[in-house]
Amino acid sequence: MPFPALRRAASAGAAVLLALCAGAVWSVVALILGDGAAWMCVPAALVAYHGLSYLKPASAIARVGSVLALYACTVAYAHYLLSASIVSAQLGLHFRDVLLNVGPEMAIALATSRGDWLDAAAIGVVGVVLAAFAARRA
Repeated sequence: MPFPALRRAASAGAAVLLALCAGAVWSVVALILGDGAAWMCVPAALVAYHGLSYLKPASAIARVGSVLALYACTVAYAHYLLSASIVSAQLGLHFRDVLLNVGPEMAIALATSRGDWLDAAAIGVVGVVLAAFAARRA
């Protein structure tokens, strides 16, 4: 094991990329169905939990923090891509230009306007259950 720091960095990068992939799939499903697809928070949580196998945190607190960070990354990226897709389609702009120029304020405004409190509650409850499950498996 000549480069343990490089191996840890690569593992962390793989876990984050896995979370981003789950967010991209979530946004595509939401676009196909025409709604926020809040039920995709369950597969996203499973992917975030699987990402822990790349990170291998030692303590329960580190496991909970890591899995919640991966889950939040998935949720945020899914809503960011969905917001950029909506703006791109509605204004007739290129997706790449919109993706680079949509700020967090606009993405949050679009995500909250398209969902209701039940969607946000489902995402939050799944996050809490995920954190509890990760803490117990330490």
